[in-house]
Amino acid sequence: MRTINLFILGLLLAVLMITACMSSTPTVKDESSTNPPTTDTTKETPSAGNGVTGAVVVEDKPIPIFIEPIYHPLIKGLLDKSKAIHNYKYTFKSVSLNKNGILVEDDSYDALIKYNKVKIVHPDQLPLRDDIFYDVAYLNTDTKEAWAVCSVPNVMCRGEWKKAYKIDYNYEKWGPTPLDLIENLDPRATVRGQRLFENRQTTVVESKNADGTIQRLYIDNYYGLPLRQFIFKLSDDNEEITQVEHIFYRLAAGSGTVKNSEVNIPEDFELVK
Repeated sequence: MRTINLFILGLLLAVLMITACMSSTPTVKDESSTNPPTTDTTKETPSAGNGVTGAVVVEDKPIPIFIEPIYHPLIKGLLDKSKAIHNYKYTFKSVSLNKNGILVEDDSYDALIKYNKVKIVHPDQLPLRDDIFYDVAYLNTDTKEAWAVCSVPNVMCRGEWKKAYKIDYNYEKWGPTPLDLIENLDPRATVRGQRLFENRQTTVVESKNADGTIQRLYIDNYYGLPLRQFIFKLSDDNEEITQVEHIFYRLAAGSGTVKNSEVNIPEDFELVK
């Protein structure tokens, strides 16, 4: 009996020792199922010379979106026609209101344009510098080069005959071109009707300028180019007071209208810089 009791006591002690060992063993938690691995979105780049890396945060840059302006359908049709014009000529006349409130003629000349080449022909010889005169200017709107030429061997141009003088591009003060006006037309412009101008059918378009004046364009229905720019303001009793008027007489456009020889300095002219 005593032997049995000792056996039972030893068995109980063995069970207690096994239980104590199991409770003291640390448990390992598997986190792979609950916390997925994260990815570092920064780039490490070594700094110059010291081997120290720094984090560079890559940010998404907004992509610019171009929204095409919406024009009145009639104006849009005229704009589309004008986009095909790169070769044209006209006679320019400018009138403006001077400080005394009197309309005076500012300038007049013939303009021949073929892409980036422009030839301006003045009706009279103009002083250039010292005793040098000119009546023709050749301009390149891309390179911003300009040359002045005296094209007629008369008394005024006797010493400058067959010489082309390099001038500053901004020296020749020529007015806006029909393409300038149509390309910069405000999309909010409104159609005011159809008018006959210089025996040509035109669409009359109006827009408001930033200074409060009103621009009225008479756009040729065939070429899509303005024949007249009329800028005015309204008096208190709604009378139109002219500020500036530009007229493009005898406008002609299309392939072959202006030849290369007409917008380039003659080869037998001496270039004087």
